[in-house]
Amino acid sequence: YKDKKNGTKWTVDSYMANAYAGYIWGILDTSIGTRYTYLDNQSYKAGNATISADDTDTLTAVADFKVSKEFAQDNGVMVEPSVHVGFTYDIVSADNSANVNLGGGYGTYNIKGERLHKAGIETGTGVVFKKDNMELHLNYEGAFRKDNYSNGGFVKFKYNF
Repeated sequence: YKDKKNGTKWTVDSYMANAYAGYIWGILDTSIGTRYTYLDNQSYKAGNATISADDTDTLTAVADFKVSKEFAQDNGVMVEPSVHVGFTYDIVSADNSANVNLGGGYGTYNIKGERLHKAGIETGTGVVFKKDNMELHLNYEGAFRKDNYSNGGFVKFKYNF
């Protein structure tokens, strides 16, 4: 985040590691595992105030169920639609807080954040078109928790050498 008008610059580096195991039964692909997320929040200045946020660690258990099937078209294109639903639960999570130091001797205070609801649902749908060495992926992904949600669309082109 950069605000040229007020000279504010805020940086957050995020890291994620996943470990999953699963099994495929025909058109049903099941998996369970864990997801570790680390957010490295950098302190920043906004006007005379200096804000330093705590780093955040989250360990999430995930169970995912996906249904997909390939269909061959007369023109040689393979079409693979899919839909999935996943259930998540945060085993370890933190409520974020930030320390704010007001310049000019006005004091320091702490802002307490709220922890996200531990349970959530992740869902998505997509279609992959394959022809020769090329693939085109069109996907929607959504993540939903109480009072928090995320929606995203993805387009990916892949050429296999």
